[in-house]
Amino acid sequence: MPTHGGTTIRFMRPRALQPPTIQLGNSGIDPPAQVPQRDIIDAQMAFFGTGCIINEQVILQDQEGVLAWVSERLAVAMRQAEDLKETLLAA
Repeated sequence: MPTHGGTTIRFMRPRALQPPTIQLGNSGIDPPAQVPQRDIIDAQMAFFGTGCIINEQVILQDQEGVLAWVSERLAVAMRQAEDLKETLLAA
């Protein structure tokens, strides 16, 4: 999303074409044409975030382990927030 682009995003989903069922021959007659169509879906977005403060001294050469652990914790928190949101929307 561009800066100050709003909170609505538009998706376009193509509709499936009918499978070809007419065999092509040498008569020069084309099968009937199909018109491709698509559905437009608007979705409202919401932005959430959190942060972490690391309050321990980390040696610069050994920071990858600590940062990987914190990243895993953030990923779990984001999944829990998604589950909570789905639970609240279903109610």
